[in-house]
Amino acid sequence: MATTTPTRGRGIAMAFTQIDNLLRLLDDGADPASLADPFGAWCDEQIRPWVEDHIAIDTDAVARWQGAELDLARPLTTERIREAAQADPRIGEYAGPYFSMTALPSCPTPAEPLARAVYETGWRAPYAAGPSRDELVAVIEETRARLDRGK
Repeated sequence: MATTTPTRGRGIAMAFTQIDNLLRLLDDGADPASLADPFGAWCDEQIRPWVEDHIAIDTDAVARWQGAELDLARPLTTERIREAAQADPRIGEYAGPYFSMTALPSCPTPAEPLARAVYETGWRAPYAAGPSRDELVAVIEETRARLDRGK
């Protein structure tokens, strides 16, 4: 019924929860020809929020990659709430059900004020170890130049 980007590795978990629900409907005696409506309704309630969460996370990530500053006038994504737990451990208590997928992606929302307070101090998550954007651009340009010389 749905797919997400692999940023959280949830595709298989989502597929299995969908399979589990479909089998439960069959075990409860549902006619296979009439499964579309109840299964679709269940997916709208249980799967769609995960897809929407991934869309929000991915949209925010693209904006970050393009150099956009964090807009504190907008709701924080679950990713931003999660990363703020590095600065305020109280946020972490809301993350368990989110990462185990035992609750919907809205479960970290009560921690948003804590996360927002972290970001309002000017704190930003540290960059992961690895090459900088400029270093990556240099590698790409060097590779392109080599390929052009080889033509």
